[in-house]
Amino acid sequence: MKFEGRLRDCEFVERPNRFAAYVSVDGKREYVHVPDSGRLAELLTPGRPGLLVESSNPDRITRYTLIAVKYADVWIYVGGARANDLFAEALPTLKTFAGYKIARREVEVPHGRIDFLLENDEGGSLYVEVKSVTLVEDGVGLFPDAPTARGKKHVEYLAGLGSGAAVVFVVQRPDCREVRPNEGTDPVFARALRAAAAAGVGLYAYVCTTGRGLVEVGWKVNVVI
Repeated sequence: MKFEGRLRDCEFVERPNRFAAYVSVDGKREYVHVPDSGRLAELLTPGRPGLLVESSNPDRITRYTLIAVKYADVWIYVGGARANDLFAEALPTLKTFAGYKIARREVEVPHGRIDFLLENDEGGSLYVEVKSVTLVEDGVGLFPDAPTARGKKHVEYLAGLGSGAAVVFVVQRPDCREVRPNEGTDPVFARALRAAAAAGVGLYAYVCTTGRGLVEVGWKVNVVI
């Protein structure tokens, strides 16, 4: 997925709320949009180099969107809100989902929505929920980085579909060798994910790589529950 708009380097200053931050651009303090509701505590620290995309929309409240930060000498995408788009773009190349195409997005189900309904030419269907992972500790991607009642509801619903459903973790950084539920942060979600897996729900994870001009889904890693 290419970044649309002019790119600008910045330095992170602070984050007053989940969807906004202050950065320094050429020594000037700017209020920018952050397209990721995760805590990102280890990534968004004062002085960290960042990458902005400048908007051409004159009606926007913020001129810039923070799309990536540099951590351990690699760029890490901080656009968790676009994880669905990353999955959709990569779908034709993912062997696990070979033959499937997107039939619908944001599928309404009892008590919420599921990100995708996939279908194949043989009449098979698969409901897919995509989760963005930004927290990595010692090579282990952890989800969630904050308690998620919504995420728990998603996997509980999918458990009822069994093998007709899947959870896909899109890891926004390349320093990840496996993904696990974040037991210490949200044990309730961890239990729900294990129950879903026991019911036949597929669990998959893919690592993303980020450059100055784009972010794309790379390789598959194991989900360990």
